[in-house]
Amino acid sequence: MFRAIKYFYQRGRRGYSDRDLWDLSCYLSDMLSRALSDLKKNKHGYPPELTEKKWDRILTDMQSGFLAQLALMDINTVTDSKEYTKELTAKMNKGLKLFAKHYMDLWD
Repeated sequence: MFRAIKYFYQRGRRGYSDRDLWDLSCYLSDMLSRALSDLKKNKHGYPPELTEKKWDRILTDMQSGFLAQLALMDINTVTDSKEYTKELTAKMNKGLKLFAKHYMDLWD
């Protein structure tokens, strides 16, 4: 119970907790996938060089990339196929490239 309160306080104070640092990539992938979903639903605009439909697709691909990273963390190398792993890796890489490219466009 003490740790839960401690981590709650740390997140409120500095935006992350000591626990989040244990696997920062998973924490960020989870948080960013949810944030991108909310941004897509609640956006009031999109980058001027894109159409709204294209921007929605980019946001979806970014979100899918972060979700793929989380799925890769749960891969069972015995039961999951190499094809599935390659598919997730490709989605993750695509999403990360789009995230880097459009980082400054993530506003509402």
